[in-house]
Amino acid sequence: MVDTPCAYDVDWIMGACMLVRSTTVTNVGMLDDDYFFYAEEMDWCFRIKKNNWKIWYITNAQIYHLGGGSSHRSSLPQLCLLYKGKLLYFRKHHGKLKTIILRYGFAIGNALGIARRIILFNWINRKTAFQRIVDQTQLVWYLLRDRYPNLAASPSMDSAS
Repeated sequence: MVDTPCAYDVDWIMGACMLVRSTTVTNVGMLDDDYFFYAEEMDWCFRIKKNNWKIWYITNAQIYHLGGGSSHRSSLPQLCLLYKGKLLYFRKHHGKLKTIILRYGFAIGNALGIARRIILFNWINRKTAFQRIVDQTQLVWYLLRDRYPNLAASPSMDSAS
């Protein structure tokens, strides 16, 4: 039997359970307020690693986290926030051109998702299936134009992408 380590040095971890040294926070700063709900911990971990600190994933620590419990990720507003967070992170750390390429990649991926939904249309639950196609079509349109609806929950995100 191989003895596996209980800690791994990783690039980033989910923000559901993080312990951070106060000296690290003093050195790196807090979570970036430009993010709303998605990708802020990835940005923070990136900045922490950039300042020569390590991110450790402890395998023998146990928490119970209901991922997505604060949001319904298939709703159009939540999907917009998810993509805006990812694109903000990418633009901040990898530049404008690569972010544009990623944004179009997201649009193409979602367009393929629309095609899949149409081909495998759920005739039993037509109303929900049709609404998901409409929502995903709007998301593709937002991604292509790089303009997103005003979301009351995140006024600071409207100018972030």
